[in-house]
Amino acid sequence: RDQHPMARAVMLMAISTVLFGLMAVAIRLASETQHPFEIAFFRNFFGLLFTLPLFFRHGPGILKTSKLPLYLLRCAIGTVGMLAGFWAIVHLPLAQAVAISYSTPLFVTIGAVWVLGETVRARRWAAVAVGFIGVLILIRPGTQTFTSASLVAALAALMSASVAISINCLARTEA
Repeated sequence: RDQHPMARAVMLMAISTVLFGLMAVAIRLASETQHPFEIAFFRNFFGLLFTLPLFFRHGPGILKTSKLPLYLLRCAIGTVGMLAGFWAIVHLPLAQAVAISYSTPLFVTIGAVWVLGETVRARRWAAVAVGFIGVLILIRPGTQTFTSASLVAALAALMSASVAISINCLARTEA
């Protein structure tokens, strides 16, 4: 608690990165006996179990919102993104699936401009362009090594970016 806010943020991001990496490995290992969508179901089920104490502590009022349609859209997009991401982890080489998932910030940048009206300067657009070139190198469209599974991984990244943008929209008016 006595840490500088930036140091705390860096530490939490590092922990998050490690945990997401471990989750990808766990998904791959679980896929030896389970379908990717079953794995996603159990991830959500256990996530619900861990959030139930919040619900019991704060009561049903915590769910009160005037933006229910946007929440439902965000949940639908998030579900598609998670299912696509889990499927890609199972059907692509793990390094390729994770690398394509790292294109999410590229889509967030574009969405921030289109949806949120944020200003992006030339240097960041150049980084987005270089990033997309890297994604094309990973996906390899038009070659014999191209698989549609890499497009599913790109879909997962696009859906994850859409979730991030929708959360930003909701955060403007929601607690």
